[in-house]
Amino acid sequence: MKKNFSSEFSGEERRQFLRVPTECEVVARKIHYATDGVVKMWGELKNISSGGVLFVCEQGCCTADEVKITITLPEHLRGEPGFPRATRDDQPLTVAAVCKVLRSEQLPDGRCEVAAEFVRVFNEDQNTLAAFVETEAGRLGIPEPAVA
Repeated sequence: MKKNFSSEFSGEERRQFLRVPTECEVVARKIHYATDGVVKMWGELKNISSGGVLFVCEQGCCTADEVKITITLPEHLRGEPGFPRATRDDQPLTVAAVCKVLRSEQLPDGRCEVAAEFVRVFNEDQNTLAAFVETEAGRLGIPEPAVA
């Protein structure tokens, strides 16, 4: 079954989660368990779902790498009913998750596009992510994916 949400979302849809395009800021930290080291990368989300993210950053990752990401959600959510954390103070609304890299490809401009699935997310952050995806889908007119 073909879905045509936009030019970015054409083709066979195999995902179980609704995903939406977005341009949120993301900070990704590669987790190196053996050395307790962390490599920090700044980037921008291209799309997000309740199951994972696609982002662009200056440095690539290897498939199966674990990264901790922190996403800064858009300012327009401040005061929205589904986002109580956005009204607590002047700090930006952020959510954090540990992800597993599914794919990392170098782009023509030298940056890397990274697809990653969420593997650990705090409940409050998962609820915020789900509300964000639903809110953005409604705002952009993206329909829910059909259940197979």
